[in-house]
Amino acid sequence: MRSKLRRVLLTRGIHLALVTAAFASSGCAGTSMVHAPASAPKATPTRTVILVHGMFVTPASWAPWKGYFEAKGYTVLAPAWPEHEGSAAEARAAHPDKRLAALDLEDVVDHYRKIIDGLGEEPILIGHSMGGLVVQRLLAEGRASAAVAIDAAPPKGVFTLNHAFIKSNGRILKGSLDQPLDMDLERFAYMFTNTLPAAEQRAFWEAHARPESRRVGRSSTKAQGKVDFRAKRGPLLLIGGGEDHAVPPVIGRKTWRRYRKGDSITEYHEFAGVDHWLIGGPRWQEIADYTSAWLDAQGAGVAAAAVP
Repeated sequence: MRSKLRRVLLTRGIHLALVTAAFASSGCAGTSMVHAPASAPKATPTRTVILVHGMFVTPASWAPWKGYFEAKGYTVLAPAWPEHEGSAAEARAAHPDKRLAALDLEDVVDHYRKIIDGLGEEPILIGHSMGGLVVQRLLAEGRASAAVAIDAAPPKGVFTLNHAFIKSNGRILKGSLDQPLDMDLERFAYMFTNTLPAAEQRAFWEAHARPESRRVGRSSTKAQGKVDFRAKRGPLLLIGGGEDHAVPPVIGRKTWRRYRKGDSITEYHEFAGVDHWLIGGPRWQEIADYTSAWLDAQGAGVAAAAVP
């Protein structure tokens, strides 16, 4: 009887271990998922980083990262999207701006194409939120050595009915395209900084939150949001925040699974306990350190570029 009981318990223990391992490998435990075929193209060494901001903010959101990568020896560019020059406070005061309302995702992508084409080398692209979708498109076009997409907006065909995602993004899909969306403190706190104390939420809102074009978000759900998942390209790192409302981690996992159709390197890494403000919140350097180490491992980093 005891022998039979031991066998039952052992069998159940093995089964539980297998289930736990499968759960972790799916990304549900916040672990990395890697797709790295042997034939995958390698990164090209480069000394240039371009930081691409997302919706409802300005390039000022990248201030900590710009200094971080400059200290490592990179030339770092953080250009504003079209109609996004100036401070967040100036943009709030100018709301509603008809020129902003006319902006769509293709305008943003083309803006960065022109910047890259004038460089003379393939840069590293790092994008946040909708900027994460922009860098995926540019990488698939062969315009980058490697790319990092942080809490990236979903490409066309990737979707979730997650409540926080619908609540955060539902407004973009409603209303007149000729009327830009505002971003008040309550919405910003829910979408971007939901894990932070109220005082920090207000400080980040005052410094960074600005109105945005509905067309950018809405066009990303159509042809302009399409990514070639099978493209031969440089390595791609997808980063997710475990407590992100605006782009819940299920989006990053689903996006990574789409890339498994191709023969290029794609990694997904999830940081537990962080929200959509990964690039400016209290753990930004931890995420920047991971990004920098990953770029070095792919051969894209400035150290590789220094080798004759």
